[in-house]
Amino acid sequence: MKLAVPDLISNSYFPAVAAVELGFFKEERLDVDLELVFPVDRAYRALRDGTVDFVGGSAHSALAAFPEWEGAKLLCAQAQGMYWFLVMRADLGARRGDVGIVRGRRIGAAPWVEMGLRRLLIEAGIDLERDRVTIAPVPGASGAGVINFGLTAAKALEDGTIDGFWANGMGTEVAVRRGVGIVVLDVRRGDGPKPCFNYTMSSLAATDRLIERSPDTAAAAIRAIVKTQAALKEDVSRATQVGRKLFPPQEAELIAELIRRDLAYYDPSISPGFVAGMNQFARDIGILRGEIPYETVVAVQSMLAAVGIRAKVEIVEWARYLTLLRKPQAENDNELYFLGWESVTGEAGYVARTVFASRQWPPTGWNTMFYKNPRVDELIAEGDRTAEPGKRLKIYGELQQTIMADAPWVPLLVYAQVVGMRKTVKGVVVLPFEAIDLRRAWVEKP
Repeated sequence: MKLAVPDLISNSYFPAVAAVELGFFKEERLDVDLELVFPVDRAYRALRDGTVDFVGGSAHSALAAFPEWEGAKLLCAQAQGMYWFLVMRADLGARRGDVGIVRGRRIGAAPWVEMGLRRLLIEAGIDLERDRVTIAPVPGASGAGVINFGLTAAKALEDGTIDGFWANGMGTEVAVRRGVGIVVLDVRRGDGPKPCFNYTMSSLAATDRLIERSPDTAAAAIRAIVKTQAALKEDVSRATQVGRKLFPPQEAELIAELIRRDLAYYDPSISPGFVAGMNQFARDIGILRGEIPYETVVAVQSMLAAVGIRAKVEIVEWARYLTLLRKPQAENDNELYFLGWESVTGEAGYVARTVFASRQWPPTGWNTMFYKNPRVDELIAEGDRTAEPGKRLKIYGELQQTIMADAPWVPLLVYAQVVGMRKTVKGVVVLPFEAIDLRRAWVEKP
C-alpha cells in the first residue's frame, strides 16, 4: 500500500511519516510505503485515481479531487488545528500578530495551502486587491525535485525573491534561526481570527472504496496513527530517529524540537465542531457548495472499528430516523445510534422517566435502548413521589450511578449554552431546552 504526503522534511505530516518509519503500520499488519506527492491537490488526485491508498495532508484539500466530499473520508487527525505560519522578512520590522504587514507585499504559498492565508487575511480586514497583497507559488517550489516547500520558501525569503511565506514549521524554524524571517502568525497557538484554527488540520484520508471494501484496513491505519502519536509523546527523541533516516543533517536535528511543540495538538479525533468550521471555510472560499453532514466527511465506521466496534453506518433523514428508532423491539434492528436529550423542565426526573423507565419502550415511549432495570424503575417512582430536596438528591444520585454502571447510553458531550444580553434587559428566563421566555422581560431605562 502507498501513503502520499505533500511535504516530507516537515513536522506537518510527521505522524503519518513516523507511522511508516517506526513500524506502526507493520504492527497493524499493513505494508505501507511512503510517497512524496506535491502539491497536495495532486496527492488527492492520486488517491482518487487509485495510485495511492492514503493521503496524509491538509483536510480541506480533499475537495480538490472529491467535490462535495463525494468518494473520500477523513479517517483521523494527525494533529489539531491549522498548522502553517506566516513569516515575513526580518528587515521589514514585523511584529507578532501584525497582519497589516502584508500590505503591498509578495507572499509565497503552495497551491491549496494559500487558501487558508487568503481567507484569514479577509477575516482580519485585509482587502487583497485594494491592499495589493500578492499570494503566489514560491519561485522554484515546484517539480519533482522539491521535497519541502517550507525550506524552499525560506531560501527564497533569504534571497529576497519574496517578502514573506505561508508554510510549514520546518521552513519557519530555518528562516528564524538564520535571522532572515520573523513569525507574524502562528494560528495553532492563538494568532489570527478565531475561526482560522478550524480551517483545516493535518489528517489521514482514504477513499470510500477502500473503507467499504476493507474496513479493517481503514481501522488499522487509524490505530497506527494513534500509536505513533502516543509513542512520540512518550519519547520525542524518536522523531530524531526518523529524521536521521529521511532528512538532511540540519533538519534531522531540528525535528524533535518541532514535534515537542506540536505534542499538545496530537489528538486523533475529528470533532463535529471542526468539520463545521472547515466546511464553512470551504464554502467561504468557493470550493464547497452544500451543507455536508459530519458522517459524509468523517469515517465514523472506521473510527469505531479502530476500537473494536464493527458497524455499518447509515445516514437517514431525521423523521425517518426517529421512526426507525421507535419501532417495537421485535421489528427494531438498530444496534447503535446517535441521539441527544435535555431536560426541558430543568427537573431531574424528566429524562429519567421519559427515557430510562421500562414502561417507555417503543413504539409508545422513548426508551429506544429497550433498557430495563427494576431498581431504576423503583428509583424513578420514588423520585416522582418525593418532595424533600435532600432526599431527591440522594435518590437521583443513586439513579444516575446505576444507569452509568449499566451504560445503556455512552455519553459523548455536553455543550455549554451561552446567552448574551444588554445589562438593561431584565426579566428574561432562559430555559434549558434553548427556549427563551420573554413574557416578563422589560428594558430598564438609563
